[in-house]
Amino acid sequence: MVVLIFLFVFGFAFSEELKIIFPSKNTILVEGKQYTIKWKGDVEGKACISVLIGGKDRGIINDCQTDFSKGQYRWRIPDGFVTGFGINMDRNVRIAIFKKENPENVFYSDYFTVSGYEIKKLKTKSPEEAIKLFFLSLNKKDYDTAYNLLSKCKIIIKGKIETFSYLPPKPFIEWKRSVKKIRSVKILGIKDVSFYTDRECEGKKLLGIRTFRIDILLNNKKTTRFLDLVKGSDGNYRILGIGTGP
Repeated sequence: MVVLIFLFVFGFAFSEELKIIFPSKNTILVEGKQYTIKWKGDVEGKACISVLIGGKDRGIINDCQTDFSKGQYRWRIPDGFVTGFGINMDRNVRIAIFKKENPENVFYSDYFTVSGYEIKKLKTKSPEEAIKLFFLSLNKKDYDTAYNLLSKCKIIIKGKIETFSYLPPKPFIEWKRSVKKIRSVKILGIKDVSFYTDRECEGKKLLGIRTFRIDILLNNKKTTRFLDLVKGSDGNYRILGIGTGP
């Protein structure tokens, strides 16, 4: 009888269950913002909460003194948590919760994403809309929106006569640092200066890339920028490149 009772108690001790309900699969969290990690289950005692990126331990984010019964923990994601590695985001992030005295018995969340900037669905059905929103966002210091308007694709066109390429912008944390020197910006004029030749195969014409001359007041000084834009598969325009010449 004693053996049966021991087996019953021993088995019960390892039947504890816990499910992390937030962050869930496909959730996108943003650096610098605060979120509530939530779980439910019958585990008792104190919880250690850790974060894994690509399977590697990023460290414990609490003091291992959070009661399992509380079912939640507020976490502010530090700036540079993933962008410090020179990337914009990581899609292989997981929460791991365990008891300090039993670190082998770990409960994991689904994989989710931590991004350096807020990913937004923007409606820019014309190049002019995209241009106006981009410079307005810079003027308002809304760097997330401005960065969302930049194409993240690498495009290289090689032909017998022409060769041109567009590179993705710098990672958000670097790009943001570079545009913070813009104190104010105001559009003075927008002009479509797209030029296509009569060649049968012309890369820009084939892709529908359009070039616009933008006269702006940048930090109270008049200047000109040339923007190349293209229409995406979602019907919205994105900025491929920004330069001082056409």
